[in-house]
Amino acid sequence: MINLAPTSYKESLRYARRNTLLWHWLLGFLIMITLASSTIILGKMYLQRETSRYVVLNEETEGQLQADNIEETLNQIEGVSNNLKLIIQVLSNRVIFSKLITQVGSVMPPGAVLADIEIGEVEGGIDLTAKSTDYNTATQVQVNLQDPSNKLFDEVDLVSVECNSESVIYPCTTIMRALFTKDNPYLFVNIKNSEEAN
Repeated sequence: MINLAPTSYKESLRYARRNTLLWHWLLGFLIMITLASSTIILGKMYLQRETSRYVVLNEETEGQLQADNIEETLNQIEGVSNNLKLIIQVLSNRVIFSKLITQVGSVMPPGAVLADIEIGEVEGGIDLTAKSTDYNTATQVQVNLQDPSNKLFDEVDLVSVECNSESVIYPCTTIMRALFTKDNPYLFVNIKNSEEAN
């Protein structure tokens, strides 16, 4: 079939088809942009709503916990637990602390004081901390505690001696690890054995 239509008419038809195709592409593009924008807007709205909901839930939970005094209860439980641990340590090592502290205090050289006593991990041993006015006094504490005439310790090892000029009265701190003598009068076991012997 021969198309005898004028050239201008043919070009008009060609451009009309192109325009229709472009309109379809433009309409599809606009629909895609509209859908993408709607998805983004709806997603943001959903996220904001969920965030607000979780903020409210979090505030309600915190308010409930504060009302129940959970933190105070946990602190009390921890305090009781620490006290029980100390009691178990003291009883397991069978040390009479009231008499031991008095005896340790009596052998301290002038210018030194007992700062702390802790039950050591070693069976039959304790950790001692003393404060003193100078380095010589700090080392003399160890010598006095290890003296056999005191009947306190078989061995007293220096862990550390530190002097700090910031402290005015007792600038030196001495940390020692000591092992009780076998016939130490400040242990329940020895007292019990001596009573049985009598």
